[in-house]
Amino acid sequence: MDRLGRDHNAREIGRYLREQARVSADESGVEVTVPTEFAAGFIDKRFGRALRDAVVEESAYSPIAPAVRFKVDRAAFTPSGLGHEGSGERVSASERGAGRERGEARAPRAGAPRADLRLDDFLVGHSNRLARAAAIDLAESVDARVAPLFVHGPCGVGKTHLLHGVASHYMSRNPGSRVLCTTGESFTNAFIGAVRTGSMEKFRRAHRGLRLLCIDDVHLIAGKNATQTELLHTFDALNLDGARILLVSDGHPRQTTALGQALASRFLAGAVIRIEPPDAELCVRLVERCAARRSIPLEPGAAEVVAGAVSTIIGRSVRDIEGLVAQVEAVWRAMPEFRSPSGAVGHLIVERALGLSGAGARSMPRRAIQPAEVVRVVCRALAVEPSEMSSKGRHARVVFARAVAAYLCREITNASYPEIARAIGRPTHSTIVVADKKLRSRLSAPAPIELGEAFKGLNIGGVCGRIADELGRAPRVEARVR
Repeated sequence: MDRLGRDHNAREIGRYLREQARVSADESGVEVTVPTEFAAGFIDKRFGRALRDAVVEESAYSPIAPAVRFKVDRAAFTPSGLGHEGSGERVSASERGAGRERGEARAPRAGAPRADLRLDDFLVGHSNRLARAAAIDLAESVDARVAPLFVHGPCGVGKTHLLHGVASHYMSRNPGSRVLCTTGESFTNAFIGAVRTGSMEKFRRAHRGLRLLCIDDVHLIAGKNATQTELLHTFDALNLDGARILLVSDGHPRQTTALGQALASRFLAGAVIRIEPPDAELCVRLVERCAARRSIPLEPGAAEVVAGAVSTIIGRSVRDIEGLVAQVEAVWRAMPEFRSPSGAVGHLIVERALGLSGAGARSMPRRAIQPAEVVRVVCRALAVEPSEMSSKGRHARVVFARAVAAYLCREITNASYPEIARAIGRPTHSTIVVADKKLRSRLSAPAPIELGEAFKGLNIGGVCGRIADELGRAPRVEARVR
């Protein structure tokens, strides 16, 4: 499994080879036990090559040529493989004995919250305070009925951490309550497996009678009509039973394409709260936390310099912070001559690691996005027709859309002002220059701008950040705006 981790991340291995399969090994090779032929084909397609390579490496000195075998055994699994009472990874008596001898803890039950994502470790700032407060209220409320909570935001801002932390918090306050933590993909796979094996009744029992249902990446069910229908029935059944529901997604329900109207309306029935990218103060604390976990001593002010570099990244996330701290660590370990007299990380190491060269925060990283794509996404987000962007109209929403498009084109593309003007459909670039500069002067204004429910409560900077997030997820489709 360690060798397999070189080619696949731990989340994939946990989901498919620990939750939905049983893997054992002996001198003849590796045996993967699965509940259906479909699962065998799927796992072989995704992991087969890497599994065989890992087996060959691990058995380099074995006199017997090892093999990877798949075995179908429906009785070894619960129908959903997720959160059903009595489910969990089955191991042999010899494996259990070896685990006890090594003092290893038993693997957590599938569908249980992750023990490493605790609420106590969730750092709170202006960008996520409301979402955390709402999630804790969901877990602690004594009301018989609690409205569902839908948390959304860009990747890497702590949504999954919050989901698992709140689930653990609820379980500690309500011992014995049935709680299920799953993902949109896992729910889909479990549903498909139940349909294929004719075990829908057992699947539904596994997903009914819960006291708390937490679904991460719920947007992944978009476009899967049968799965959406089943989730709709599950949602309604749990609501009638007074269960609590926490949903996490990359986007607002109204912005998730191919999501059924009935399901979207259920999601909108409760609180819909966005987690923004970390603000400047939270970035500093995250840098300090990440450095502490890596045992990297920081001189006073070093964290602020790293956080300043992070703040230049549109759609910044905790992963960006971890990446920059990793760069700093590499220079700190490889070039001890740049350390401070105390051996800690000072400004010199940070500037060398991040390429600042004493010139302040690094410039915005440019991405391979074309101005026409920016204009297309801005039009879609702000409900403006492309033809209006190129017209002489002075409607406030259209003027604002032109300014946002100009600003984002300058920030995340390499286009010049004349090129941006051509993408927007303006005859000259002078109006684009004025629009860009005017919007920049208002970016930090705290007053929210009225643009409808999707941007409720956001100022101009927040709106631009939201659309930049959408650009990060948008497919690379060439679009010509005339």
